[in-house]
Amino acid sequence: MNDPRNYNPYVMTQKQEILQFIQKHGSITRAQAGKLYIFELSSRIGELRSQGDDEGVRWDFKRTPVNGKRPGGRRWRIIRYSDPQRIELQREMVI
Repeated sequence: MNDPRNYNPYVMTQKQEILQFIQKHGSITRAQAGKLYIFELSSRIGELRSQGDDEGVRWDFKRTPVNGKRPGGRRWRIIRYSDPQRIELQREMVI
């Protein structure tokens, strides 16, 4: 959204797509995110934690490791993100 001429209010950001996918399906993995053309899921999750979504609401997620084995015997491990929780920021009172 750096160039306001390219702004389209009907196009979701990747962070919005991630939150909507988790809300609809319960969780998301890197493989599922790739089908949405989101290739850096862990980066987008980190941004949702530290910077928040487009409305400025910060989110935390449950991280569940998923282990498996390929047919050739090679092991793999991915992270499943689920249960998004809003992070309530404590505001300091200014006197």
